[in-house]
Amino acid sequence: VVLPPFAPDAIFAGVSTALKFARGLALELGRPLRVIPLSPNAQPEPLRVAIEAHLAADGVGVPELTVLAQPMVAHTTVSDDDRWITTYWATAHAADVACRLGVLDPARVIYLIQDYEPGFHAWSVPCALTRATYRAGFHHVVNSRPLARYLAQQEGAEADHGLVIAPHLDLDRLAAAAAARRREDTVRVFFYSRPNKPRNLY
Repeated sequence: VVLPPFAPDAIFAGVSTALKFARGLALELGRPLRVIPLSPNAQPEPLRVAIEAHLAADGVGVPELTVLAQPMVAHTTVSDDDRWITTYWATAHAADVACRLGVLDPARVIYLIQDYEPGFHAWSVPCALTRATYRAGFHHVVNSRPLARYLAQQEGAEADHGLVIAPHLDLDRLAAAAAARRREDTVRVFFYSRPNKPRNLY
């Protein structure tokens, strides 16, 4: 599974979903799981320990797990029978390039789509590259029916939209948050942003 950069103490949301999906596939196929974070500075061992603890927390089980630092990818042996899971547009684009070079078979790549990512970029090269990943010939696994519908509306029938999965919600935490809510007369507006992310599109 190829992931964006993430820290050992920041395994949540899309990264957590991708890891759990990859774990499920590895367990189903009876194969080890190799995690490749697209970060030249990732420290494999702390990440492996954190991933293992995260995946073990729900009691489902953890396959044999390794973390491969991005600089080592070019020096690593892979099998024609490997399954690759890409998890956001940059990882899918990298796999698409590898397929065009004859290194990977697109039929062995699964694209876990959790957002319509062209919308994270203004009209630009990243926007065009992101849209191109939907036509790379990968098997799509789309996180939620609303996203699958939107993807089909935007990208049309020629892009394979494959399997649709239900998003996982932490219902216990949601229930605790709901129980803690209190009515107040003061109206507040909560504005969330990450100024260092261009996808804010201010």
